[in-house]
Amino acid sequence: MGRQRWLVGFLVSWLLFVNHYSRDISGALEKEIEAGFHVSKKDYAAMNSAYFIPNLVMPVIMGAVSQSCGALPTLVFIIVLSAVGHLIVGIAATSNSFSMLFVGRVWLGLTYETIDMLPLPMLAPIFGDVWAL
Repeated sequence: MGRQRWLVGFLVSWLLFVNHYSRDISGALEKEIEAGFHVSKKDYAAMNSAYFIPNLVMPVIMGAVSQSCGALPTLVFIIVLSAVGHLIVGIAATSNSFSMLFVGRVWLGLTYETIDMLPLPMLAPIFGDVWAL
């Protein structure tokens, strides 16, 4: 269990790093997004607001789904959905489509908080001896 537990810990850490990086990068690129897509600060702010709105309900919904389907299958499903969201954002960037970027960011917003929360029930049994439970 020693090597496996640290591999799981590393993979979850990497998942969370990528998740938070993709959430925060739009803030660092605000001026570039506004100039490159020819949108106003208002449109940019609307895109970011739309990204965070799903976080109000998705963790509860996906928590219920994980209770019936299991945490790992639900997490894998959410990661696949997130990958599709990243693909949409990438296509939007290459085609210079703000509406597609907006859709991609909302899509990613559906997965963001769930990716943060779902690994917790899987990590507790593996790291119970070193985790404050």
